[in-house]
Amino acid sequence: MKLVCCLVLCGLLVALATPAKAQNRPVSNRPGRFLSLPNPQKCANRPKQFFFRGHNYFFTGHVPQYANRKVDWLDGRNLCREYCMDLVSLETQEENNMIFRLIQQSTCKISCTTAAHSITP
Repeated sequence: MKLVCCLVLCGLLVALATPAKAQNRPVSNRPGRFLSLPNPQKCANRPKQFFFRGHNYFFTGHVPQYANRKVDWLDGRNLCREYCMDLVSLETQEENNMIFRLIQQSTCKISCTTAAHSITP
């Protein structure tokens, strides 16, 4: 009986230690939405439209397939994560000014919400 229990336990450990196939979205029994996993092919060919202070930026409003697409924060973050990138996180006033100018010059409609403040240029 001890041998059977030991074999079952070993089988469970092997099953848990076996890496799952990397899919775009993790599978879960919990309700809700999840972060996408990076896509190696997209990461290797990620778009870099411009460079500012040591960072590359990609503005989806300049790309026809994304220009008129409206998404919420999580879907936007997931799009970025598939390319091994993340949504912009403004760390300095200079970076804020650069992004603000980009939004002002954009022909696409942009609406941002942060905390309780809505920003629409």
